[in-house]
Amino acid sequence: MPQETANDFYGRLILQKTDGVGAVSVGTRTLFPPMLIDPSNPLNNNYPMLMSGASTMNHVTLGKRTPAIVFRGLWKPSYMTPANILSWIGNVNSVGDSDEYAMAVIDGEGNVRVYDGCRCAGITVAWDASTGPASMQGIMVEMAWLARYGDSDAPVPTTISTSGLSDYGQTTGVNEIDFNSTADAVAACSFSLVRVQKHLGETDQTLFMKQVASGPPSGGVQLTQYSKSTIVPSTGFTVKIGTSSGTRFDFNIYRELTHKAQVPDFAAVQRAYSLVDLAGSGSIATIAAF
Repeated sequence: MPQETANDFYGRLILQKTDGVGAVSVGTRTLFPPMLIDPSNPLNNNYPMLMSGASTMNHVTLGKRTPAIVFRGLWKPSYMTPANILSWIGNVNSVGDSDEYAMAVIDGEGNVRVYDGCRCAGITVAWDASTGPASMQGIMVEMAWLARYGDSDAPVPTTISTSGLSDYGQTTGVNEIDFNSTADAVAACSFSLVRVQKHLGETDQTLFMKQVASGPPSGGVQLTQYSKSTIVPSTGFTVKIGTSSGTRFDFNIYRELTHKAQVPDFAAVQRAYSLVDLAGSGSIATIAAF
């Protein structure tokens, strides 16, 4: 794949671990070169219908803010590692909370907004090999996070150094995906790893939530196969992203919904599978290096 770089004009996103378990150390920074960054920090104010003598609303009840951030980019093996993915969506501590991060959102003019107390609510990975040469098709990654503080609102925002980080090199092409003999004739595929995250508030006088708390995992796989396919996933599905080394996902799939295309010349079958932690182990997939 051609190298995609993090351009200062379009902005950058830096993730820094602030708490949690697993192989990624607290303080570790990761530069994510985005194609899209969509931060939000709604005020959630309420305007009760109380009228003044001028017959206009003049009261406001201040709400607690519910910051969130969504970003999208291309898969690069340098940062889409098993350790990072497990830290973002897989690892949980003794009370069931996933790893916590701070994020620096940097615009094209170098302005920095820090989102604190962030936990990942979902990662979606998607690609389509039917629209051109596989070596020129990238793999899209989109993540959604909830935060306790947005726009540097924390009393003491986390200090995230923006120096010493450079773009992480080549993107991964669709031609570098292998299904390890669990599927064939794949035209397109996407999978989502989801973890319930919830803003927990307190009946206090602040405008901010107590924390973002984590819940159980779930997810799904959507698979489009050409009609000539002979290997159809049933109970297990594997995706290996990389060539001689990379990241491997082993999914336990337990239900299939199918839809067959009605155009004979473009016959394909779309299959959807659900991922649920049936064993109660706290995991819906095995994620490891190969």
